[in-house]
Amino acid sequence: MTLTEKLDWLIDQWCERRELRPLQCLLRAYPGALLHTDQFGELLDALKDVKGLCRDKLKAEERTLVSSLVNELEDYIKERLGAWMLGHFRSAPVGVLTYAASAC
Repeated sequence: MTLTEKLDWLIDQWCERRELRPLQCLLRAYPGALLHTDQFGELLDALKDVKGLCRDKLKAEERTLVSSLVNELEDYIKERLGAWMLGHFRSAPVGVLTYAASAC
């Protein structure tokens, strides 16, 4: 299943049971176009809220899926940001790299 299919399945499950709290958390970031890294970050935050604030409202299968989605999105965002930073700093002057490293 794709990311959107997994999210749609979760939404369908929660709608059937009228679980409003997890729906409220997730729907603030989805559905919508997932085109930019910040949108994936908002979705990640929403899923983390579902995982942390709505545990008692989720079935075991849903908890597993939400945890899996959190891990997948974290990896995806790290990969995208890593690729951006590599491309961005590859052409930067040496002084910028030194400054960026010292700021961390």
